[in-house]
Amino acid sequence: QELEDGGNYSNPIRNVESMGDSSGKPSFPYPTNPDDHCETPLQAYQDILPILDELCRSLRCGKKDSLRIYDPYYCDGSVTKHLSTLGYNNIYNVKEDCYSVWKSKEDGTNNGGNYPQLDVFLTNPPYSEDHIEKLMSHITSPSFGNTPWLLLMPNWVHKKDYYVNAITTGNIHGDDGTSGKESTNNDTNKSRTHNAKHQNKKSPFNNCRCNPFYVVPMKRYVYLPPLDFRDKKASDVHKKSSPFVSMWYVWGGTEKRNEALIKAFKRSGVYRGGGGGNCDGIDGDRGGCDFARNRNALRELRRSGKKGKGGKK
Repeated sequence: QELEDGGNYSNPIRNVESMGDSSGKPSFPYPTNPDDHCETPLQAYQDILPILDELCRSLRCGKKDSLRIYDPYYCDGSVTKHLSTLGYNNIYNVKEDCYSVWKSKEDGTNNGGNYPQLDVFLTNPPYSEDHIEKLMSHITSPSFGNTPWLLLMPNWVHKKDYYVNAITTGNIHGDDGTSGKESTNNDTNKSRTHNAKHQNKKSPFNNCRCNPFYVVPMKRYVYLPPLDFRDKKASDVHKKSSPFVSMWYVWGGTEKRNEALIKAFKRSGVYRGGGGGNCDGIDGDRGGCDFARNRNALRELRRSGKKGKGGKK
């Protein structure tokens, strides 16, 4: 793993095992919400493997150990374990205040080189408070560049103003300083109209600064909190904890690369609309994912009823 100053780690997988406090519970050098402590299941990473493999092919000549993956949100380190089973070992997942690291990069004060060199930004962010807003602000900021990103987030995020503003203007607040509410058609049209004035009208992407596509699992992902990460309650059962249905939000960094990722995914056995392959999940049940090219297609997918358990609210 390389840092911005060119340094290397002897072990490409860099994650930090959970530190504990005097009570034996894990501790973090920043505020956390216990409800956010949920690990992403292996199936979720298997569903985007065709996309990762295409990025690896185009960016690192197919050498999986060379593809540098950055997941800024540390929970209990399972991301490194799961991705390693898929052949990806060059992962930066560190228990650090990522917002301070991002700020230093965005401000141009990253003298310590704490921001990792990366090829792919991949994460399942905390869903509480304003974490997703901060995330969208960062990955659409000028300092982030054209790095591909894959975000596992609730299916309602695409309706939020901060999301629409981020992908259309690069500013989560848009022109009028609003954020956080569900986006109305008028909100969306205003953002698109403003952005279209500054882009090539012949481009199919002239309404967007970036045009993510969506990978929607047919089976709802189940998230488990690591043991001892939460206070036990009388009614507690160690089972799925996220009340939200989630899906992958994917942007290739450029229009050309985005199209290549879409083609790779639609050729794969993960895509339930494809002709070949195997859509079975890791538990042997019928799995696979639906695909939506943009937000409009995502709405049509939901309205058409072509969705499994992963697509229901």
